[in-house]
Amino acid sequence: MPNATLIRLTNLSWLLLIVGCGIWASERVAFSDSAYYLFQMTQNQTWALELHRYSAFIPQTPALLAIWAELPLIWVVQAFSLGYILLFVSIYYIITYYYKCPEAGMTLLLAFVLFIQKSFFHTVTETHQAIAYALGLYAALGYTRNKAPWKLIAIASIWILLGFFSHPVSLFLNVFVIAWRTHDTRSWKKVWPWLLIASLGIMYGLKVMFTDSNSYEGNLFDQIKSAPALLPKLFSLPMISFVKDNLIGFYAWYLFIAAAVLFCWLWKKDFYSILACFGAGLIFLIVSLITYNQGNSPIMLEKNFMPYALFLGLPFIKECLIREDSIFPKSLRYQLWGVLIFAGFTGLYSTAQWASSRTHWIDNMLTQAHARGTEQHYIIERKQLPAEIIHVDWALAPETLILSSLKYGPEGVITFFRVDSFASPPTDLSVTDLYMSTDFWLIWNAYTLNQNYFKFRAGHYIPWKDKL
Repeated sequence: MPNATLIRLTNLSWLLLIVGCGIWASERVAFSDSAYYLFQMTQNQTWALELHRYSAFIPQTPALLAIWAELPLIWVVQAFSLGYILLFVSIYYIITYYYKCPEAGMTLLLAFVLFIQKSFFHTVTETHQAIAYALGLYAALGYTRNKAPWKLIAIASIWILLGFFSHPVSLFLNVFVIAWRTHDTRSWKKVWPWLLIASLGIMYGLKVMFTDSNSYEGNLFDQIKSAPALLPKLFSLPMISFVKDNLIGFYAWYLFIAAAVLFCWLWKKDFYSILACFGAGLIFLIVSLITYNQGNSPIMLEKNFMPYALFLGLPFIKECLIREDSIFPKSLRYQLWGVLIFAGFTGLYSTAQWASSRTHWIDNMLTQAHARGTEQHYIIERKQLPAEIIHVDWALAPETLILSSLKYGPEGVITFFRVDSFASPPTDLSVTDLYMSTDFWLIWNAYTLNQNYFKFRAGHYIPWKDKL
């Protein structure tokens, strides 16, 4: 395969990512949505598929098989963490070796090394999956471009449907890769690009129409509908502050990659590519600013910018690293790719220290609670939690449940319920048979939890007053 040195370095990087997902499995699973999903899976004995995002059944299957086999929780946690990264590695090998599209495979790695920080520990986010499926679509369109039109459309439809049932952001990603591949192959006069784009418009139009406005996705769609009122104050919205705060650090690499690919296109006088790429990036930026105009946690805002791994990373890798007529000599390409990967892993390791400190802080809290004796149910308030360490705290109950079971076994489980995180908290916390989970699925019978992993004794919720 051409560019074999770049591919070997990419393969090694995926191996390191797999190892990292095993080492930091607890940090990746006992955190936010991941803990909530895994708890649901242990209880319901099936996949945790929120908001009709059915594509998530693929990475969740290894953990579900471990639950069905009644394996120890540590193996379930490992399977859950590794299931997601193995999905992305599988897609990488399909698009790199079967579709023979190394730029798409390398872009996928760039998304999970350089264009990511805390989102690496937000394991279940479907944005990651949408990027992977869009790159699969890009590679498939190149692989099938000389095949019968029906075969091209059939294979492309598989990737489009996987993206559609992963995350709404796949609309922007898929339109971008279809347009980019059409431009590359000069296929504007053919039927297939227009048919695929029209199909995307119909699919996502129906999704917006029939999504409940009270749901998470419905609320975001409503924000887009309010665009005319928000446009005048676009650059004073909360997301701009987030970008400014990270511009010198994390997003400096975005700027570097954008500058490199811009330099390549200016050198070649390819103004059409400049307009298409940066125009798409600007449109997505405006949509993102409007969608999250009410603000969100830093980890959610960071995740929302990950699609730029495709908008910027794909043209950069193809134009600067892969093309034979690249303006960069081969030795410099290898060095540049190595520097980017090293920078990415350095950032991931630094973020892992934060994730480990978060898990360690909760572990100390569980140690104090365990030393008190037989109590298993505690109420805690947000002001008792260090925001700079905990970061996201709405899923503290399933997080502490999972970590305590890993630490003390099923009979030693302890749960901390953050009572002030709920819009309508239960009024009677003296009932002894309740397990308080999250606002999405608040009350469970504590004694009908999966006994392989969580065994509660009789007791009621008591306020946590110890110093942490």
